[in-house]
Amino acid sequence: MRSRRAQASRSVPRDPAPVVDPALREKYKVEVTAINVLTLALVFVFLTAGSTKITGLFAARAHYAMVLDFQRYVAALKLQQIGMDDVSLRVFVGIHEMFLAVALLTTVAVPAACALGVIMMGAIFTHAVLRESP
Repeated sequence: MRSRRAQASRSVPRDPAPVVDPALREKYKVEVTAINVLTLALVFVFLTAGSTKITGLFAARAHYAMVLDFQRYVAALKLQQIGMDDVSLRVFVGIHEMFLAVALLTTVAVPAACALGVIMMGAIFTHAVLRESP
């Protein structure tokens, strides 16, 4: 004999309503496509930048330039006082850029974009302190 709970769950339809109205989806098709293309471009940019900070496998010259740049950044911002060296900072930023770039493709895209914004504000601040253009 089946319980009431089992019978009740069988009577509930399992076909959920669509999240987005198909008419709206069709109306904003161009805009959604543009946002998707721009998101993929950002993912590519941040994956490339993050991997260049971590390894010189794909772009040895760019990696070497990053190593020298992060040495200057740590010295200018006096980050040694809090125990941060240039390698730790470079790898920290690179890993976070890559992780958050992938997160842009998931359901946590908005928090990931905000976190990438914080990283970029740190980069702007560093370049402003050094009085150089990014």
